[in-house]
Amino acid sequence: MFGRELKTKLPELRPNKSVLDESIRDRDWNHKLSSKLYADKQRNATSNPVIPGDKVLLKNTKSSGKLAPNFEPQPYTVQTKEGQELTLKAENGTVYRRNSSFVKPYKTPGEPEPSSLEQSPREAKTSSPAPAIPESSTSSSTAETRNRPTRATKLPGRCKDFVLDK
Repeated sequence: MFGRELKTKLPELRPNKSVLDESIRDRDWNHKLSSKLYADKQRNATSNPVIPGDKVLLKNTKSSGKLAPNFEPQPYTVQTKEGQELTLKAENGTVYRRNSSFVKPYKTPGEPEPSSLEQSPREAKTSSPAPAIPESSTSSSTAETRNRPTRATKLPGRCKDFVLDK
């Protein structure tokens, strides 16, 4: 029972259950894995993009009202990442340990956000390059500015006796 040796005075024959246990464990593992994949898909779960050396913003835990910002204004540098635990270092040298759910990546004000077709330099190092879009697929009509149709305008009847320069 529960994998423990039973203390009994009666003689008994116990079958070798190691093969049976292994198949049960494998089936259980596969079921848990498929359930996790389904739950992650339903919740739109994504992996945390934070790696050591990145700048992040730390969630403001000292909120003093509804007008307080959600994240602290100064960025922190990620020192280490162990599972979901991050070690953060402030500019003044203070070191914090927080869960990755309490941080978000810091983007400098001049830095453009990577679009779905472009990859940031960090992503280019970790993954395969994005496929290039051939020039022939972009139409030349997008370069031209198209004028939308407009209705013809004319002066009202009461203004017929006025002379207007156009």
